[in-house]
Amino acid sequence: MKSAIFYLGNQIFLILFDFLKNWYFSSFSIWSRLVISILEKLDHYLALKITLKYFFAPLYQSFDLAGYLLGIFFRGFRVLTALILYAAIILIFVVGYLIWLLIPFFLIYKAFIQNG
Repeated sequence: MKSAIFYLGNQIFLILFDFLKNWYFSSFSIWSRLVISILEKLDHYLALKITLKYFFAPLYQSFDLAGYLLGIFFRGFRVLTALILYAAIILIFVVGYLIWLLIPFFLIYKAFIQNG
């Protein structure tokens, strides 16, 4: 009888451990890969690194004052737009992941409130 109780307790612990490992740690890996993939695809269009590299270069190789000023203005707008989009996407995914983390606690809370 002791071995059956020990076996059941061990199985419950293993199931709970596997759930926590998969829900919290594996899901973080999935969410982070998804965010990085989206940011890489977005960077293909916004080219933040390249824009920063040529930030002070003249626009269309026009080496006069207007070329430098327009280059800084347009690239500054492009950098600002890219940073806002990156921040918005990261914020959306952080909020989504936090909601994902809180789902088990919410379900336990709802189970105790409705049955309590």
